[in-house]
Amino acid sequence: MSALLAGPIWGAHVSHATLFAIAAVTLLACLLTMWLGALRHRARLRAVPVRIHVAGTRGKSTTTRLIAAGLRASR
Repeated sequence: MSALLAGPIWGAHVSHATLFAIAAVTLLACLLTMWLGALRHRARLRAVPVRIHVAGTRGKSTTTRLIAAGLRASR
């Protein structure tokens, strides 16, 4: 194992500026990915013409299934 760590990659010094640049680019890429995901999510929400919000602590699954069945039957 120590032979693997003795290579030129592991023994090289990386400056603080380089590490900061790598961290900044990685953070920017993550933020960009999250922003694009939020844009896609909002676009998909706008594509749904009618939304019904079911809230509560009990019976949400049953209520949601009954609403969905009623909407499917009304077609």
